[in-house]
Amino acid sequence: MASTPADFGTGAPRGMGSLGLIAPSKKAAHMDNEFPSFIRTLPHPNADTELDCYLSSGDRGLVMFYEADDDAIVPEHVHGDQWGIVLSGTVRMQIGDETAEYGRGETYFVPGGVPHTTWVAAGSRGLDIFEEPDRYVPAAEPSSD
Repeated sequence: MASTPADFGTGAPRGMGSLGLIAPSKKAAHMDNEFPSFIRTLPHPNADTELDCYLSSGDRGLVMFYEADDDAIVPEHVHGDQWGIVLSGTVRMQIGDETAEYGRGETYFVPGGVPHTTWVAAGSRGLDIFEEPDRYVPAAEPSSD
């Protein structure tokens, strides 16, 4: 089971701290600066994720907007290069052997092939850009029949 440092999202000083589980019932008080409707109508990924995600892709990469109503964990995984920015809230990542916490306006980079785990605090929003245009495949839209 994935875990995260106990001081995650508390405003406590950055650092590993002691490890503990994220309480799954923690809810965001509100989602400030929600994404505009043209982003919220982008395709969702055909993947099991605890985040609300919106995809836009082209031949050279994939852009994913994400937001978390509740604390969310993205278990350890690997893929090509990834660059991201936190738009609001807090994101903690373990990239290889290093763990860091990122707040609004801070960026991170995950080199391709490096195992990483991500914890996203309730109420957080961000944007990730993936080297692989097919990192996530859009879910099929329901038929209008």
